[in-house]
Amino acid sequence: MKRQRILNISQCITFLLLLIPSIVLAATDPGNPLNFRPPATDMSVVFLGNLFGIVDGILHGTSSQIMGAMFSVFNAAILSLGGILLMYTLIIGTLNTAHKGEALGEKWHTMWVPIRSAMAVALLIPKASGYCLMQIFVMWVVVQGVGAADKTWNAALDYLGRGGVIIQHSLQGVNGNDDKVDIAKKILNAQVCMHML
Repeated sequence: MKRQRILNISQCITFLLLLIPSIVLAATDPGNPLNFRPPATDMSVVFLGNLFGIVDGILHGTSSQIMGAMFSVFNAAILSLGGILLMYTLIIGTLNTAHKGEALGEKWHTMWVPIRSAMAVALLIPKASGYCLMQIFVMWVVVQGVGAADKTWNAALDYLGRGGVIIQHSLQGVNGNDDKVDIAKKILNAQVCMHML
């Protein structure tokens, strides 16, 4: 009972996030902490654009749209398989309803099975670029990952630019004083001895 309630709550949250694209896709405001959009000059974005061409508002490639044309045919084939699975769900749901006397039978949830089935098929519909909504979402996640890596690296560079260090050296002599020249001499002597042996 408790597991079912947690599952229903998580499904409600997922459904609400799908309805609010500004939360899912983050605003285009550069000050938004959820916006990790990298600059168009980032080499990985340039490579993705060269490989995949234009991907609806995510990539703005200038190269060939061959991948979009190929994915258009591939997505049509996958959409037909998705239609078959949707028909299977409808037929089995109708048979379960007739057999058990309860909507969609006892095991299938009457609200989420139709919503998940419809959403799954809707995410497979190809757009004009040839890519389906799910592929566009995956490309958005990839580009956001590139932006997150850029922001992380820029934060490290800003830290180093402010005088931060990667490793704090704490070479101290035997008496506790910072006699680094003495320590370097000892290391050189040890290395020369090792080389002679």
